[in-house]
Amino acid sequence: MAFFAGILIGLVVLLTINTISAKQKKKDKIKRYKNITDPIDVPVATIAKDLGPLFEKYISDGTKIDIVGDGYYAYSTNEKIWMKCLRGWLSRGISISYILIEADKAALSALHPLMAEYGDKFLVYELRKTHADEKIGKIADLFFTMHPVLISTDLGQGMWLEKYHPRHSCHAYNNRFVPPGKLADGDLDMHTKFKEYLEYAKRIVAPLRVDATDSIDVLRNVA
Repeated sequence: MAFFAGILIGLVVLLTINTISAKQKKKDKIKRYKNITDPIDVPVATIAKDLGPLFEKYISDGTKIDIVGDGYYAYSTNEKIWMKCLRGWLSRGISISYILIEADKAALSALHPLMAEYGDKFLVYELRKTHADEKIGKIADLFFTMHPVLISTDLGQGMWLEKYHPRHSCHAYNNRFVPPGKLADGDLDMHTKFKEYLEYAKRIVAPLRVDATDSIDVLRNVA
């Protein structure tokens, strides 16, 4: 009996040590990200745990962010972290355009509360490969598994780029972060191209609109 009790105590101690270690690693990462001032490459990342901390010090009233993705983060295992991040940013006066590529109903449902609460400060667009506008279809195809996030601040333009993000995955691969004001050479070329595509998409595709009393089934496009 004492033998099994000893094993149980050992497992509890090990679990406690692992939990403390994970929390410390998270704190160390956030601290390290706060000090980033030049472009960096991140081999494997999540938008919730990596982009969030990297963007944090650039968030202030007037900041604008364009997010491209399939919306999976909003209802994934990282849902609480990502939604808390978005809500925190919005409460500080920023504007977000969320461009969803071939999104499913679960993504729209997860984002619905922010759409209803923040209105024009949180606009959601749906892009599909089958869109009547051929260029929109090509943009949706380009961004199917490559997801840029553009940020505009008083310091200038910046970018987070997930070069390969599998559908319905929390993890993205071959990522790059360029702080606001540090775009140059190839990064600047990519940012310019992405910004042009997203501005075109937002002109052609009307944002989804909801009222606080709407259900997800009555989402509607309004020009």
